[in-house]
Amino acid sequence: MIPDILFNLLTSRWLITIPLLLILQPISAVTLPAATKKLVGIHEKAKYFAYIHPPEGLAEMIDWEKVDFRHDSNLGDLYQENKWAMPFCSVLGAYAYFTDDSLIQVNALSMLKTQFVLDLAGPFKVTKEAKAEMRELNRVHPLSSEVFYENSFVAFGATCPGEVFRSKNPTLENTKGMHGAFMFYR
Repeated sequence: MIPDILFNLLTSRWLITIPLLLILQPISAVTLPAATKKLVGIHEKAKYFAYIHPPEGLAEMIDWEKVDFRHDSNLGDLYQENKWAMPFCSVLGAYAYFTDDSLIQVNALSMLKTQFVLDLAGPFKVTKEAKAEMRELNRVHPLSSEVFYENSFVAFGATCPGEVFRSKNPTLENTKGMHGAFMFYR
């Protein structure tokens, strides 16, 4: 049901007429305190979240010469009327937020400066066990944009908050990623 809701959002708002494969990481509980949720632009009623990988083929459907990257909205929420959320979703992905029974918000990751800042820590070196288990669980997916290829990255996956792999923390620095993490693969 959740992928249907997301697909309907993409097709109605952005007039995308061909099917897109939406890949969501496992749904997890939101781990940020209420005050932090407000600061980073997460709906106050959000209880769960999942990272949405950039939909394969979406970047090719966008006429990049017509994309207006001036942020006319302070939100990257795909429900809002802005011109840059879907293009950034096609490259960087998005976070979907849920209550107990419904989707309430989809925030595209963005490189634009907005009033909402979600700082990411790292980079950290990932253990062989974590990399292998992410692949075994089919949670590693090709990067959709060539912009990442300059650093030799070809794929990535998102971990859940505090996730461990084969009873070990995912990084050589022994950090857990208490709110989740991205793993990039070369």
